[in-house]
Amino acid sequence: PASVRTFNAAAEAFVCAAVGAARVHVFDHTLRTSGVSSLNAADGASAAGAVLRVHGDYTADSAPTRLAQLAAAGAITVEPAPSRFAFVNVWRSVDQQQPVLSHPLALCRPRSIDYARDTWSYHMHFEDRVG
Repeated sequence: PASVRTFNAAAEAFVCAAVGAARVHVFDHTLRTSGVSSLNAADGASAAGAVLRVHGDYTADSAPTRLAQLAAAGAITVEPAPSRFAFVNVWRSVDQQQPVLSHPLALCRPRSIDYARDTWSYHMHFEDRVG
């Protein structure tokens, strides 16, 4: 839809400006709403619920795997394979008339936590992959 293309173009421009990226690829959209309890949209197109626990979307192991999956599916072009890459989440309200009033996004500095003590890995199971 046009709204997704508009959002993608704005997200690409924002990320390029914010981090100085040479190129940006938008993928894995998730529309979230507080009125839904499931964390994943069953049909891949409708809204999913807000994630109410602290989490990181990628690890040092899973990020290169996801990059390879996107390249293999033709979703992105990474030839030659980049020596450096980053996944950047873009989170914003898509309804200008109804701003986010609950479940706001929070960030923490990676060096501020003890990974051995404070974290654990879990796997998200999707129809076409485990991430």
